[in-house]
Amino acid sequence: MHAQLAPNSAVNFNALPTGMTATADTVVPPPTAMPPPMPPTTIHSTPAAAVPQIFSQPVPTFIVKQPQMPKPYSGVTSYQSFKEHFERICRVNAWTTTEDKVQNLTLALEGPAAEILKDVNEANPTAYDEIWTLLARRFGQTDAPRDAMRRFDNRRQTGSESIPEYAQALRVLHREAWPTATSSQRDSDLKRRFEDGVLNPEMSQFLRLHAREDDLSTTVLKARQFVEASDIIKPKKSVRIVTPSPSHDAHVHCVQDPGTDQTLAKAVTAAMTNLFKQYMPVTFMSEVKSE
Repeated sequence: MHAQLAPNSAVNFNALPTGMTATADTVVPPPTAMPPPMPPTTIHSTPAAAVPQIFSQPVPTFIVKQPQMPKPYSGVTSYQSFKEHFERICRVNAWTTTEDKVQNLTLALEGPAAEILKDVNEANPTAYDEIWTLLARRFGQTDAPRDAMRRFDNRRQTGSESIPEYAQALRVLHREAWPTATSSQRDSDLKRRFEDGVLNPEMSQFLRLHAREDDLSTTVLKARQFVEASDIIKPKKSVRIVTPSPSHDAHVHCVQDPGTDQTLAKAVTAAMTNLFKQYMPVTFMSEVKSE
């Protein structure tokens, strides 16, 4: 008699491999339990410390304009030249009010020129014009244009004056004498006075010959070239020490080296040849060569 076996609840007949018959002795292990699902892990990342960005702002630049102070005036030079100088300073410094002009003008006066301020009320609205009127009365000429004409006609180059300084002095005198002259008339008068008033007579003759058609600026340039050429060919003196005799003291004689004459002649010839080539017509040079 066969006993009926109770089915083993632990046996999963559906889990047997194919071709295998389940019996009472067959033991099939229970299915492996899957681990419970892990709860989702939240990853908390620590944010890195934010580095503050420093933006360098440009530093503002402040330009401080220093005022230009006028030159002191004591009455020795022309008051008209000082007036032109002071008015230029006023324009540069933007001194537009009467108070600013009066204050800075009184500070620029010194010596005899400052004595006229005793008769001026600086608080007066017309004080600026009064100061110039007193300066003209004290240091100006009674007939300024005529006096400037006379000084222009008699003006000659001094020994301490360079060529550009002499030309500039003539320009100032001509402007005072003929303030309304045209540019062409001014240039003609200045050129004539410049050629007649240079200190070196050889230069004056040279300019009359080789600068007849030139304006004042070109004439001054040729005069400077003449001075430079003259400096090159100046004779140089050598110092020779003569041995004294036992009974006499030693003497130092300044004699000219015999060889200097030949060197000087060559230098003069070369310098004058260069000047003639530069300023004399080609036809004249060809005539000289043919002779």
